[in-house]
Amino acid sequence: MKKVIYYIVNVISVVVAFLFFNFAMVGILKSFGPISLVLMFSYLLLVHVLKFLRLYFIILEEKVPLGEAVRLYVKTTLVGILIPFKLGEIFKMYCVGYKIGNYRKGVAVILVEKFFDAVMILVSIIFCFAIGGVSVSVGYLAVLLLVFIITMIALYCLFEPTYLYLNRFFITKSKGRKSLVSLRVLERIRIAYNDAKNMLKGRQLIVLMLSMACWALEFLFVAVVDMKLVSRVDMNGFLEYISGGFSGQRGDAFWCYTVTCSLIFVVIAVITYIYKFIRVARGAKKS
Repeated sequence: MKKVIYYIVNVISVVVAFLFFNFAMVGILKSFGPISLVLMFSYLLLVHVLKFLRLYFIILEEKVPLGEAVRLYVKTTLVGILIPFKLGEIFKMYCVGYKIGNYRKGVAVILVEKFFDAVMILVSIIFCFAIGGVSVSVGYLAVLLLVFIITMIALYCLFEPTYLYLNRFFITKSKGRKSLVSLRVLERIRIAYNDAKNMLKGRQLIVLMLSMACWALEFLFVAVVDMKLVSRVDMNGFLEYISGGFSGQRGDAFWCYTVTCSLIFVVIAVITYIYKFIRVARGAKKS
């Protein structure tokens, strides 16, 4: 039953995601010459190779087969790109949790990913502000990202002493049913904290470097688009592209990203599922 629900959720999510796809924007690719198109596809292919490696490093100890991990990344990232306001991340949490057999860990994986993305985006906003200012909408985004980053760092650094204090307090100073309930809740939070911490242990530098490389390549992608469509390249264009993923107000650069990624992911999905079908067919023949 759990597997049936998983497939139903997958189908519904992909269908809903494509409802947001602007097919009219496919024609915008005609504005680019062959060299620009090759650069755009190359940059984004490298971006998603690196983002996949980042995800794979985070869930490395969960021992998800490589082929399953690729299919997981392709479908969840495609849904995440097409559905606005980052709502597709909920679907990604669910799918990752299902594949590794622990939904709590699924949430932790995405939070770890988003933390490093938030750091890179905030650095970009600060840099842009230093050289010439940012729009109000980007300023609001910077505040939200800063709150998220500070919250995550505070939880990472301060949770253990807080847990030890509260655990000791509920055991020695508090009694009754409420104390037992509080201890159970506290223990579940501790397990979730340990899940996130263990996913990063020894891999912080690798994940950070992969995140830096991803955003550098995305900037190059936006630079190619802006140079062709508006004949200029600057950080503000890149920040507008970033904020479009949060606000839902998607400009030409974001739609070029959406269309290009969708084409890449459809091709990869077809290849991986054909490969899976061939393996299953060969296995059936041998048996």
